[in-house]
Amino acid sequence: MNKTIKILLVDDDINWRNLMKEVLEKGDANYDVITADNGHQAIDLIGKKEFHIVITDIRMESEFSGLKILDYVKENFPIIPVIMLTAYSSVQTAKDSIKKGAFDFFVKGEDDASNEELRRKVAEALMQREIDKKKTSIIK
Repeated sequence: MNKTIKILLVDDDINWRNLMKEVLEKGDANYDVITADNGHQAIDLIGKKEFHIVITDIRMESEFSGLKILDYVKENFPIIPVIMLTAYSSVQTAKDSIKKGAFDFFVKGEDDASNEELRRKVAEALMQREIDKKKTSIIK
């Protein structure tokens, strides 16, 4: 039996949050997607549960942006890859989030190609997580 992969999905837009949750849980992957609608809720969940990956919107209406979530995860749980989401394609924002340690950057879309790209990025992030875990265990 496959291990369930726990994904934290953070977005203040309920429609996008529900759509991405459905996209990720659909299909052969054994993903359990837990959602948060703001940064404070996300940080609380990260402190209480073990996640394999975090996917967060960059811009949210609360004062706790996706970049702050990224900073928190990288400081406290560096093995967890973070994928940044936005409805606004900005090369500078993408560069900033990658420099801060994000695994990747995803521009939200509703078509099948976008859905497949999100699934692919999640799969790649999980593979990188496993590589990083092996590196860490070898170093220790």
